[in-house]
Order: sequence, then C-alpha cells, then structure tokens
Amino acid sequence: LRPSRKLNNGHASPSVAKAERNRISKNRSKEYSNQFVSVVFFILGIIFLTSFKPTFLFGNTKHEVMTNQEIGDRSSTNDSASDNDAEHQLTRTHIVFSTDCSQFQHWQSYLLFYSAMKVGQPGHVTRIASGCSDEEAQKARDWHEEHVSDVMSSKFHLHLTPHFSSVKDETGKKKGDYKFFNKPFGFKHWMENADEMGMDENGNMRDEDVVVILIDPDMYLLRPILTDFSDDRDTIIGKRHVKDRKFRVSHGSPFAQKYGLGTQWRTFDLAFITGDENSNAKKVSKEDGGKWYPAGPPYIGTARDMHQISTKWCEFVPKVHKEYPNLLAEMFAYCIAAAHLKLEH
Repeated sequence: LRPSRKLNNGHASPSVAKAERNRISKNRSKEYSNQFVSVVFFILGIIFLTSFKPTFLFGNTKHEVMTNQEIGDRSSTNDSASDNDAEHQLTRTHIVFSTDCSQFQHWQSYLLFYSAMKVGQPGHVTRIASGCSDEEAQKARDWHEEHVSDVMSSKFHLHLTPHFSSVKDETGKKKGDYKFFNKPFGFKHWMENADEMGMDENGNMRDEDVVVILIDPDMYLLRPILTDFSDDRDTIIGKRHVKDRKFRVSHGSPFAQKYGLGTQWRTFDLAFITGDENSNAKKVSKEDGGKWYPAGPPYIGTARDMHQISTKWCEFVPKVHKEYPNLLAEMFAYCIAAAHLKLEH
C-alpha cells in the first residue's frame, strides 16, 4: 500500500479495508452459488439415473421397467416353462433383507420395496423382521399389507422371526447384544420356514433352484438384480477374476459383491470356529482367500447353496464373534462358511 493510504498504526485505511471486505463477500457469494449449482445438478443426476436409466449405465433392454401387472403376467406364464428357459429364469429370484422392528429400519424397508417396484424387480422380495413384540408384529403386518403388498406387489412379503441378537456365555446366560446376529439366523429361519421357501421331508429345500439374493435394508435398487453377469456393461470384473470368470449363478457357483475384507479371517482359530481340524477354510491360500471369499451383500446363490451357507454361517458366527467381538464379525463368519464349503464367489 502507498504510505498515504495507511494509518499511523500500520493498518490499512478505512477505504482499503472496505474494498477488501467487498472482495471477500463477492468470493463467498460466488462459492455459495457454485455449491448451489452443484447440488442442483446432483439432484437432477439422481432423477435422471432413477427415471430414464440410460443404456450406457444400465445395459440393454432386458432391464426395462415393468409394471407390477407385467411382472405378475410374466411370472404366471413362466411357471409352466422349462427351468432352462431364460425368460423363466428371469423371474426365479427372491430378494431378502434382514431388519429389526425399529422405526428406522421400518422406513428403510419401505424405501427398498418402493425401489424394487420402481425398477420392476422380478420374482419375490421379502423383509425379515426379527425380535418384534406381539404388538409390534401385528402393527408391522397391518402396515405392510396396507402400504406394501396391497399397493406395490403381492410378491412383496414380510417374514417375522424371534430375537436372535443376544450374545451368550458358556452357560447360555445373556451377556450382551450383537444386532447383526439377526442376519444369518433370520435368513436361515426364513429359508426353512417361509411359505415361499421351506424344507421337504428329507431336509432339503423344497425349491433348490430358485436364486436367493440377500441384501441389506439400506440398499436402494437402481435396476433389477438378475442372475446373468455376462454383459460387461453391467458388471465390473477385477483383473484377478478375468481368467476364471463366471457368468451366471448356478448350483455351486454363487456370486457376491467384493468387499475390502481381505483375508483377516484366515488368522482366526478356524479349527475352533469350524469344529474341524481339516476344514477346507484352513487350506485356503492368501491369494485364493482374497480372490474368492471377501464377499458381502448382495449375496446371490441358488437356494441349495444358500441354505448350506446359512447353516454353517449360523454355526460359525457366535464363535467368530467370541474371538472377534467387533463390527464385521458376521461378514467374516460368512467368508469362513463359504470357504469351509468350498463355494467360491
């Protein structure tokens, strides 16, 4: 600054300070304007993705939105079709997700059902609600019927299970709570007891071929989840999977989203967890463990495979939590169950 525009104490003159304040104010206004524009474009982008579904993101016309009536008509037509018929397989899916009876997960469930309706998800969708009181259970049934199954789709279901989240000591006395126990135990309960699933007299799934898709209640569908992952526009494949890539869900070939779980579960006491000194889980190398088993929702597999996994998952998860009483214990238990059964994902 020129000396003539400075005060004796060395600070800028009032006119200079005012100009500086104006400059700062203009910059802030510009920043706020840019932020506002960014928010507007973000909202418009979400609307674009959920409403128009461009083919470069969502694949070909097999993902077109279907009305509930069209889904029902397609399902009815395909009930008499061959299991090998591609159109029949399109509707042979059952999405399921695990919740408790809290208001928070009540609204998560409603949004998930709505998204399934919006994208035309084929097959059935079921909410598993665990640990409801009698009063909560009746309210949940009534609300689901009025606002979901009667309005969105008769193939959207509610399945109620007991409370599974208690952590118990060696004597069976409750010593804590781990709410994520509800997922494996609720899932197994649904597979064995739901009207749409269930077991035969030999202890096998009544319908072993239906593809079961286990997701989380905080997920929102932008397109249907199907069983064919051969289209490169729909599927991102890591470099390690290109060589032995699988293309379709089938018996012995489940799919899942890869999570950053690594192979930490290999450091657990697998003999104690599996009850088997020669468990296949103990034989998994670090490379194969990182390639085939760091699985997370969506878990996708035939009912035959998923029931086998759920059985071992429920058997292993309390022991995993005992050794690793932290978040992700149930996910590590799933990895171990899949490795024990040699069901690579």
